[in-house]
Amino acid sequence: MTAAAIKKDIRQLLSETEDTLLLEEIKAFFLYSRQKTDEKLYFEGITIGENALIIQGLSDLDKGKTNTHETVRKQINQILKKA
Repeated sequence: MTAAAIKKDIRQLLSETEDTLLLEEIKAFFLYSRQKTDEKLYFEGITIGENALIIQGLSDLDKGKTNTHETVRKQINQILKKA
């Protein structure tokens, strides 16, 4: 199978799913795989996607992209009120 055919199949599968958790896992996998080998960290017992999300979180911390506990609690309360 050619790379073009594989990409076509992947595009089709992506367009057919509404599973946001799966899509986030796929996105994280691609972000992780793009990192330079010497920058990759690996935490045992979790998926590559989960590992990539941890690395993204660490990167966000380094860049100052954080939320206070109070902000997160407000966001969670808003989500729970909608449920």
